[in-house]
Parts: sequence; structure tokens; C-alpha cells
Amino acid sequence: MNILETVLKAAGGSAVSTLAKNFGLNDGQISSVIGQLVPALSRGMAKNTQSTGGLEDLLGALTKGNHGRYMEQPNVLTDQATTDDGNKILSHVLGGKHVSRVLAGRTAEKTGVAPGLIKKLLPIVASLAMGAMSQQKSSLGVNSPQSSGIGGLLSGFLDQDNDGSLADDLLGIAGKMFFR
Repeated sequence: MNILETVLKAAGGSAVSTLAKNFGLNDGQISSVIGQLVPALSRGMAKNTQSTGGLEDLLGALTKGNHGRYMEQPNVLTDQATTDDGNKILSHVLGGKHVSRVLAGRTAEKTGVAPGLIKKLLPIVASLAMGAMSQQKSSLGVNSPQSSGIGGLLSGFLDQDNDGSLADDLLGIAGKMFFR
């Protein structure tokens, strides 16, 4: 199961319902927003793992953080602590507020949900994405970059076009690195 599917199915789907209720949207609208944001966040995470120490930093955050609670306890999604944690994740993954604003704008265009609402949802969705990765990390028994399960964890967000193949995605990443 990829990260997007894991997020959408968090707590038996009640994470989506909780967010919909608290933000005045329906489940379909929230799912659509999540469907736009999670792949973008996944690409940011994949890019970060390519930097020196990036993979180790990600695994450290997944090991030390209590991100799994976002997947299991949807009632904590609207807590300020979740937003604060999500903003830290966004800062690390996207780099700055400008990128978050651009992402929110693009997501608004594609989903019809107001950009201001998406800006509020973005840190929560980032927390959920880390929760999904944490859950997958635990189920795979990944504790270090050398773990045999690391491939399964990474494939959840390196397969950017969700075609089941990492080869084309890795070639695209490599092409961007070499042909800047």
C-alpha cells in the first residue's frame, strides 16, 4: 500500500471524516486535497533522501517521533501540536513557506477548495504522511538505511507516478540531478 492509500485509510477512514467535519468540507473534498498534497510531500521527502544524511535524518525522525498517533487517533489531528509538528515537517521537506503557498495554490486550482483552507490543512496532511511512513516503517521492520525493508518504505514515495515501477522515477530524478 502506498503512502496516499495509507493516509486515506487512516483509522478506518475516520481521519478523512474528522478533517472534513472540522474544516467544513465533505469527505470527497478532503480526499481530493489529500490526493494532491501527499504526492507533492512524497516528492519532497524523496528529494531530501538524496542529500547527504537525508535518509538517515528521515529514518531518525520516523524512529524518534510519535507520528503513528496521527494515523491511529484522528481526534489529535486538529490539535495545535499536530499543526506545529506538521509545520516542522513542511519546513524540512519543502524548505520554505513560499513553496507551501505555491503548493496550496496549485491544490486549490485542482480541487476547488479555497487556498486558505488548504494552507491550514497542509501541516496536518504532512503529519499524516509522516504517520503513514512511520506505520509502514514499523510494519517493515526498517530501523536503518541498511535494513532489507528500506526498499519497501522508499518505494511508497519514490514511485511518483504510481505505476509500480521505480525505474522510470529514479531515471527522472537522476536526469534532474545531471541536467540542471
